Amino acid sequence: MSDVMHTDSEPVRPARGRSRNRGAVGIGSWRIGRKSFLYGWWTSLDWRLAGLCVVLLATGVLLSFGSSATAAARLNYDEYHFVLRQVLFAGAAGAVLVGLSFLTPAGVRRSAVLLYAVALLLLLVVQFAGHEAKGASRWIRFPGFSLQPSELLKPALVIVAAALFTSADRDLQPRRI
Repeated sequence: MSDVMHTDSEPVRPARGRSRNRGAVGIGSWRIGRKSFLYGWWTSLDWRLAGLCVVLLATGVLLSFGSSATAAARLNYDEYHFVLRQVLFAGAAGAVLVGLSFLTPAGVRRSAVLLYAVALLLLLVVQFAGHEAKGASRWIRFPGFSLQPSELLKPALVIVAAALFTSADRDLQPRRI
């Protein structure tokens, strides 16, 4: 007796051709409905904007070659210290961009609200435990890098404000009783 009981007398065979994963849902197949999740993401991506982001990241890495050697020599670092850091952070920024491109508009709004709240908390931390540089306390030191919380607040504020404006726009629409 087989492990799977069938009501039909014929054995169940997988479909051939294009209909093999029709209607499949699951992580293993990365398919939701008829089209794959990655196909939907790939076709909905704004390729001009993605290309401009890659150009901007590459330009930052190239420009870091110009000042890296002199700044590193002054601080007794390796000649390519700042270039390697720029490449590392550009790679991390690229990974964040790809990750954020998978979010829905509602997911972007939720993430922005969360980022806004975290940035406000970090701004409070700066007041009490911030690193002072040239008379101003604006940074939080972590191992390997420093963080300026106001830089996290800027994009979050733009997205949260846009979400608030659009929700207020919907509330102002006349309603029928």
